[in-house]
Amino acid sequence: MQLAHELLSFFNDGYNDGSSFRPFSLMQFVEKNKEIVSGVYKITHYCKKLEQEGLLDHMGRTGDHPFFGHHYYTNKRFYNPDLSIYGSYDLLVNGFSAVRERFKETCLAISVLQQDDEYSIGSSFVYNHDTIITARHCLEGHKSFKLLDFSGNSIPIEDIYFSIDTQLDLAVLKTSKNYFHSLPVHALPPKPEHIGNTPTDDVNIIGAPSVVYFGVGKVLDDIITLGYPPIAGFESILIADKSSINSVLLRSSIGQVLSEEKKYYGDIEYLLMNAKVKGGNSGGPVFDRKGRVIGIVVEISADFKNPELIDKLGYGIIIPSRYIKDLLVAIQNGDELAVKVKVQPVGEDSYKLA
Repeated sequence: MQLAHELLSFFNDGYNDGSSFRPFSLMQFVEKNKEIVSGVYKITHYCKKLEQEGLLDHMGRTGDHPFFGHHYYTNKRFYNPDLSIYGSYDLLVNGFSAVRERFKETCLAISVLQQDDEYSIGSSFVYNHDTIITARHCLEGHKSFKLLDFSGNSIPIEDIYFSIDTQLDLAVLKTSKNYFHSLPVHALPPKPEHIGNTPTDDVNIIGAPSVVYFGVGKVLDDIITLGYPPIAGFESILIADKSSINSVLLRSSIGQVLSEEKKYYGDIEYLLMNAKVKGGNSGGPVFDRKGRVIGIVVEISADFKNPELIDKLGYGIIIPSRYIKDLLVAIQNGDELAVKVKVQPVGEDSYKLA
């Protein structure tokens, strides 16, 4: 049960007492939702947290009860019913531990055999029931690679797509249809013209069911990375790193998160975060507080100015989610911007690029 969703949905309206329109009280919420109410302290904690986040407006109190006499309206300026159904506001109340718990099984490890016969590891995440997203360099230029699910089982790969832009460190993998059928999906509905799209709508494929929604990362947003950095003594262990966006890095012609002034070659915008990411984090998702993927961790290009300094300072580089959406749309439409690469099986459960 998503208590934040139920509260915001309930207080999104009011009632007419015969003389005026009034906000509902917590007592009215409890009376209507007796089967889902799990305790007065939990309910009041959720209400206080939602009020702090600007999602609930406290409209006063009636009666003598210390809790149930409080009245609320949902703040329609910040409330998004689609995100509420997705569970964003429950994640917001419960913090990043809830984000990790909900999405941990969507984060997959990639076991890589390098050209020098040394093994390394990368990360990826499930987008929908047959689609995985990762970084291009986790697959390209290696002897072989193996995609592993959360239990360590090998996942069959049918197709792989890159962007026609070789500088875009993104890859989309396709597995057998409905391979991840056990993971719940959501779809953003189209909006009426008089309402228009939200920023979340703009970076997602409207109407397409997906395990995760994409979001837009902004400077100073709190974020969490999920991935499989190499740790001595462990084969593959999922690590969650809390961070914030520190900067927006732009490659060439576009003129915290920490600042928005750096310009580099190219045309690809990056986000800079202060998480101490390692090589195995590459390809892993970066979530915001509402459980939206705002991008993936990618490799620092050798063409960046002072890439070793960025790495030394412990910063990580993120490709924003809008580039992932664009590649997915290109694949869906058979657009030449998405390049299908040849994949060869190696042994029973590994693959390599032809």
